[in-house]
Amino acid sequence: MIVAAFVFWCIVWSLVGYAAAERRQFSKVAGVLGGLLLGPLSVLMFLASGVTQGDRPRRPFLTSALIVLNIVLGFAAAISLFVRYLSTHP
Repeated sequence: MIVAAFVFWCIVWSLVGYAAAERRQFSKVAGVLGGLLLGPLSVLMFLASGVTQGDRPRRPFLTSALIVLNIVLGFAAAISLFVRYLSTHP
C-alpha cells in the first residue's frame, strides 16, 4: 500500500512540477524534482519567476525560498514515511 501511494505521489506531483516548469520557462528537471519534493505545495512553483518577460524584475528571493522549502519538506516527507513504515513493521 505504501509503495502504491509513493508511486502515485511521484507520478502526480512530478507532472505538476513539469507543468509548472513548462509554463514558467525554467528547467524541466528542476520542475520534476521540485514537484517530487514539494508534493501538494508544488503548485507554488507556478508563482516562481522563470525567464523574465519584458520589464518584470526577477525575484531570486522567491526561488531561494522554494529551494529551502523543497529541502525541508523533502526531509519531512522521508522521515514521515520512515516512521510510518516502522510503526507498521515491528
